[in-house]
Amino acid sequence: MDRGGDDPRGGGAVGVDEADGEGDGAPALPQPVDARAARDDRALDRRQLALEERPVEADAGDPVHGQADQRRGGGEVHLVRAGDVLDASPWPINPAGYTLHSTIHGGIDAAHCVMHTHTTAGVAVASLQGGLSQSNFYSAQLHDMVAYHPFEGITIHAEEGPRVLASMGSKPAIILRNHGLLSWGRDIGEAFMWLWTLQRACDVQVAASAAGPLHAVSDQARAQCVREAGPLEPAVCAAVYAALVRRLDQAGARYAD
Repeated sequence: MDRGGDDPRGGGAVGVDEADGEGDGAPALPQPVDARAARDDRALDRRQLALEERPVEADAGDPVHGQADQRRGGGEVHLVRAGDVLDASPWPINPAGYTLHSTIHGGIDAAHCVMHTHTTAGVAVASLQGGLSQSNFYSAQLHDMVAYHPFEGITIHAEEGPRVLASMGSKPAIILRNHGLLSWGRDIGEAFMWLWTLQRACDVQVAASAAGPLHAVSDQARAQCVREAGPLEPAVCAAVYAALVRRLDQAGARYAD
């Protein structure tokens, strides 16, 4: 993925403590925005978030106003970064999931979307001593792009946030040891493609490990994959999402309501 050589952590990033309103006793509320533009943006986010596979936790954040839409089990909840619900949504939020997501939104300026899964293959690889192996087409595209964070228990404590950010650095994907997979992106399509590629790498690794010894990808081949990995280019991310939207539209799915 060509990120233009820029570190996604801008100097103006809002830290987790600041976003949670520590120091003044209350979280900072978002400033008024154009209602029509907000509705349009929210409709687009809803349209895209509906494409995710379950089980999944995901949210699309507004980096300017500190808002996010958290999608869980067919419901949508609008929150400020501190986790306070903005409207009278009947849907509950997952405190552990939102603690993790808000940490990344607050610490990485470019993280407009965060996705996190507990798939069987993902948790299996996260539970292996060696983690993700450089042994297949998908993992080769992620060479030196996947971070690791040790398992500290259920992520409900805000003090773990800075440690997660330190583990991630500027990498777009992270394997949470004994827990699952997580990715972030500048938009929903990008976050999805990072996570999808990591998931496929785990799927293949688990299947291949059951069949026999793994054959490592060479250093030269890994370098070539990273340079030329089409699935991780922004244009391809957008094209893949557009294709998924068309499939839902053709199936008559009501996912944008």
